[in-house]
Amino acid sequence: VLFGPYMDNFKQIRDRFLAAGAAREVEDGAALYETCRLLLGDPEQRRALGDLARLLTTEGEEAVQKSVEAVARLIGR
Repeated sequence: VLFGPYMDNFKQIRDRFLAAGAAREVEDGAALYETCRLLLGDPEQRRALGDLARLLTTEGEEAVQKSVEAVARLIGR
């Protein structure tokens, strides 16, 4: 996951992905180019970044499912 500096509407998600090492923030087009070049040349690093992002995304899906199940139990479904 690569993104630019304008993530104010998604600050919590941005911070979570950056803290886990599951994303890279790039400042501009030149930084995007350089980051892509580095990742394309390093399959191990690219795979690790993707695996961490996938893990965080999956954890979010599990939390949503647990919330839905809890609400369903409360309303008797």
